[in-house]
Amino acid sequence: MLDKPIEFDIPAALRVVEGDAGNHEAVLSFRTADGKQIRCFYRGGSSQSHPTDALELAKARLYRFDHCQGGFAAGDRTQSNWFQLSVQSGDNMHPIGRTTVEVGLSTGRCSGELPPPLSAEETVRLRQSFSWQNTSALPETDAQGRPSLFYALIYVRTRMKSGVWTSSSSIGKRSPSS
Repeated sequence: MLDKPIEFDIPAALRVVEGDAGNHEAVLSFRTADGKQIRCFYRGGSSQSHPTDALELAKARLYRFDHCQGGFAAGDRTQSNWFQLSVQSGDNMHPIGRTTVEVGLSTGRCSGELPPPLSAEETVRLRQSFSWQNTSALPETDAQGRPSLFYALIYVRTRMKSGVWTSSSSIGKRSPSS
């Protein structure tokens, strides 16, 4: 229990950080100012309890808002000083043997957590629809014969510490001076 209530928006989704949600349930509970306990229910994004293909696995990286008691909806702003988050069930056949979720409770202001520019599901759909046969080569030089510059957006989820980028997949070392 917190010393005083904090204001937060009811999350539209809970992010899975270990395992996968399958099509199972998670519950976020909180108490209103008058002490009433509210339970918000979330459903794993996959249509399968044990997803195996890339798209269903990507969908299972989120528990998506289903409904709340008391008429609350995703995005509603409220206050509480008590919270409980429980994974009712995740994919029990996932090799890691557990499902862990994380939620940031904020009011839409800067909370230190930025959503990815593309969801895991969008990334899989893009990858599955990509074909080299449907692309054309980019010019190596511009009209004046100078090397062409092409820009890319690279999403880095973890901050750089001591000159080394860290992430669940290795991004590589970077010298502190660069």
